[in-house]
Formats: sequence, C-alpha cells, structure tokens
Amino acid sequence: REIEDQLSEKILFGEIGPGQTVYIDVEGWDGDDPDADTATFVFRVKSREISLT
Repeated sequence: REIEDQLSEKILFGEIGPGQTVYIDVEGWDGDDPDADTATFVFRVKSREISLT
C-alpha cells in the first residue's frame, strides 16, 4: 500500500509516464528492524529506448 500510494502520485503528477520502467528500492532499512521509521522508498525511472531505423 505504501508503494502504491507514492507510485500513483508520481503517475498523476507526470513524473512517470507510459513506456517507462520503474525500479523501487528502500533506503534506511537493513531488513532486521520491522519498525524502522527512517526507511524511505526510492523510485528510479528508466525510459525505454526506441530505434527508428
């Protein structure tokens, strides 16, 4: 749900568009602490390259 909310906002505000691949990672969390309040999602967007030749 946390990812869905942030991802949908990025789509609605035009930060992510059709044909782009979105990679999502987590920063500030080592995987051991279930209550890590400092963890944040990081979104990296890569556009698909299209050859016109």
